[in-house]
Amino acid sequence: MILAIAVVLVSALALSVRLFLARWARFMERSVEEIGPFLTMVNDYADEIELRLDPRWQRELGGPSGPGYRDAVHRAIRFLKEMVGRERQNVLVLNEYARTEHSDTLRLARAAAAGLQQMRAEQRQMQRELQRAPQPAGAEGDWAAGPDATPEQLIELEQAILVEIEHREMTLRHLEALKNFIALSGWLLSAMRWPLWKLTVCSLVPYEKWPLVPVPRLASFGRSGEIHLTEAFKNVKTAGMELIDLLHPCAGVLRDEIESQM
Repeated sequence: MILAIAVVLVSALALSVRLFLARWARFMERSVEEIGPFLTMVNDYADEIELRLDPRWQRELGGPSGPGYRDAVHRAIRFLKEMVGRERQNVLVLNEYARTEHSDTLRLARAAAAGLQQMRAEQRQMQRELQRAPQPAGAEGDWAAGPDATPEQLIELEQAILVEIEHREMTLRHLEALKNFIALSGWLLSAMRWPLWKLTVCSLVPYEKWPLVPVPRLASFGRSGEIHLTEAFKNVKTAGMELIDLLHPCAGVLRDEIESQM
């Protein structure tokens, strides 16, 4: 028994250290093509996860005095530990993808803003030159000793500025969507830490051999405070698919592959 307790304590300490280091480490850069290969299958087990977290399933086992009750609960704990760990890993992959996209998009947005500022400076310069330009000399309308800029060039520049403004507005919408998803997925990552830690510790307890140790309620692993983890995971999954559709509208195949695993 002393050895088992020591194993539980060491495992809990190792998990705590890993979570602490992961919190302060820089995120892994990840493109949309690098999402699918790093996901672990959850979608095929979604119904079974909800079943194990349903209090009625544990009650139907017959209670602590029922045959095989403690063994069945222990197996369910190990299953939930694996599935919650997979869900958290998948959320982390999407979070890293969103943070990579946000970093890249923000860098491009800043460069585009500087370019737009330069274009507007050129526009003002052209306008001043054309305002000082002499009137056309002669019936043919030729410009005598005129400026380097022409009205046609000014029109082209103004059209380019409008295109750049439209692109900038789209980029800002993308940045807002990325920021919202990073906050949503980060919130779920934090919420899943405590249930996963509890599942890890409880999975190491031999309930069948230690009859005096109370068996936990499986439904308790499905919540973190007021957060229902299953529903929160579904919301993050939906938001992630919408984000991919927004940023990569032509990546339908990749998107479907990701959704089938999430």
